[in-house]
Amino acid sequence: MFHEFSDFVQQSATQGSNPTKNTRSQPKVNRSCVECRRRKIRCDGGLPCGNCKWYRVEGRCEFPHRSKRHTVSVKSAEELTRTVNHQRIILQKLFPSCSLDTLICLSREELLQVIVAKGPTRDVAATTELNTTVIRESDHSDEDRQLEENRKLSKGTSNVYDDVNGLSLSFDRQQTSLGISSVRFILRLIVERWPTVRTKLYQKRCRLEFQHQSYPHPRGPRETIGSAPVSMINELACIDAYFKTANSITPMINETQFRREYSSGVRKDAGWLALRSMVLVVGSIAASEEGSQRSHALYASVRQHIGLESFGSASIEGLQALCLLGGYYLHYRNTPNMASAVLGAAFRMATALGLHKEPIELKVLEESLESHFASREVRRRTWWSLFCLDTWASMTLGRPTFGRWDPDTMDVSPPKYGKSQSHRDIIITAFRANVEFCKLATEIQKRLAQSDPPTTGEINKFDTALRGWHEEALTAISHENCPDDFIVVRDYMRNRYMNVRILLLRTVLLRHVQDKTQFEDLTGDDREAIVNCQRLSLEAIRNIVCSMRPDSFWVWGSTWYLYQSCLVPLMMLLAFPCKPELASCHSEIEQALAAFKSFIPWNAAARRSHDVVESIYEASENVTRLEVSRGTLPPFGEMDMEFWNLAAGGFEYDYEWESLIDWEKTSTPNVED
Repeated sequence: MFHEFSDFVQQSATQGSNPTKNTRSQPKVNRSCVECRRRKIRCDGGLPCGNCKWYRVEGRCEFPHRSKRHTVSVKSAEELTRTVNHQRIILQKLFPSCSLDTLICLSREELLQVIVAKGPTRDVAATTELNTTVIRESDHSDEDRQLEENRKLSKGTSNVYDDVNGLSLSFDRQQTSLGISSVRFILRLIVERWPTVRTKLYQKRCRLEFQHQSYPHPRGPRETIGSAPVSMINELACIDAYFKTANSITPMINETQFRREYSSGVRKDAGWLALRSMVLVVGSIAASEEGSQRSHALYASVRQHIGLESFGSASIEGLQALCLLGGYYLHYRNTPNMASAVLGAAFRMATALGLHKEPIELKVLEESLESHFASREVRRRTWWSLFCLDTWASMTLGRPTFGRWDPDTMDVSPPKYGKSQSHRDIIITAFRANVEFCKLATEIQKRLAQSDPPTTGEINKFDTALRGWHEEALTAISHENCPDDFIVVRDYMRNRYMNVRILLLRTVLLRHVQDKTQFEDLTGDDREAIVNCQRLSLEAIRNIVCSMRPDSFWVWGSTWYLYQSCLVPLMMLLAFPCKPELASCHSEIEQALAAFKSFIPWNAAARRSHDVVESIYEASENVTRLEVSRGTLPPFGEMDMEFWNLAAGGFEYDYEWESLIDWEKTSTPNVED
């Protein structure tokens, strides 16, 4: 009996081996029907079951198949990881200096061009270093990368991918606190209001990064390779350029005293060495084009004298060095966040030195009276220079003023004329006008930083005050009585005046674009504000294009204000597409794009500013074609016709502005021995 039972078990196992293998491949069926599981009662397994018969729902009695559980074994995970690593190694060999984000949107032909352009690898060590860089860069996209301004400065690069100015073409993540007057606010509104613009900007960014990583950019007409050694830089030429440009805008340094101490070479304190180095840095910017990298080489010496210890030992020279660092150079390097922090620390240092208070009159010997008055005037001008630099830099950030000017606690007198100073009367006249302008701009910035947008009445009040300042201040430095070497200062004043008025009136346009308000639904005051904003933007672009100068300091400021002025026409083209009356906007944008191209050899930000404006301009044309094909464009009435005629401002361009200046033949002061 035992043997028979054993044979039976072995035979049953043999016969049932194949059916078991077949049943395992089939999905298992639940033992309870759908209705019994829903009612949470026991099911007898019949079809239909007894419960379904009782409730008379035989049609819903179903036994669904169990979902198959997918468990990945350790061996499968190791094989997948090994395959991904092999693919990554191959990609790194083919594209050693390109991230995956820049390659994903390229076609097969463009990928082949990248491989051909790279050529053979140099050596194993170089390849390993490049591969490590690619892995680190590909793990973090532009949207996930935080601002690394300090790293950029330490490496001596001039990276223009700046989040504050919106030059990174990335608007998915708010990395810094910016208000309604910032560039990033209007760009984010554009991409949220018109999603097709976001797609266009992303494609443009990928192609720009591909071109940047694959092909070298053409150098400027006088651009040198690498950084010029400090010993090869003509310091006297840099000093001359500084006092001709920057010190004419913010005359806080006594030129006669500075040149005397520079020639003697006696002073070796940290404050003086920092000021001396910063004058050379800013002067090298004014004396040469951006591609020379001379300012970057000089900035390395500044870092030796400006640090955390310098904030503890306050001096007037160290404060002036911080003003030049945060007010000029860091903005030139497209690091406005760091510039704002430096100027904030400079305000604390100035307050510690008592510059916010008018000095007490003391009895001074007659022989030292002149030096005493000169010292007091330097303190005044240093305070007002810091005040103006911080105001100009903060207007386009939308942040609070942090008590920049409080008449109740700050009683320093305005800059004064005096024969003891080395500045001309026209420079002091313009400086005093800038101080009054910055006081008014501070009030505007304070209002724009609040949560609720300004009302139309407040906007008209501020705009009237600005126009009053313009009529009074710029009379003394008009075209007739302005010397040639002072034109750069005059143009800076004009551009800032136009920019503040545009920022103020632009809030009305942004509010209605965000609310998707139709033009015929606008009130009379809002309509007038939009008309004036459009007119001012066109006028600002025209002024910059018509007054182009082969001057690196002029190009630097004009690039930024031209970029600001282009944003309003671009939004108008998106908000009111396919209108024949917008021909002036098309003309202005095209003229601005041509100007940006001519600015590229002189300023690094001009290239990316051109790319941003061109991308949005092309996207606006796509939006126009899309809405025309859909037939969703609103009717164009007489009220709209009147609006666009006013907004156009009557500006017509029948000239070729590029023929005004031969950029290849112009030269700047030579700063090399």
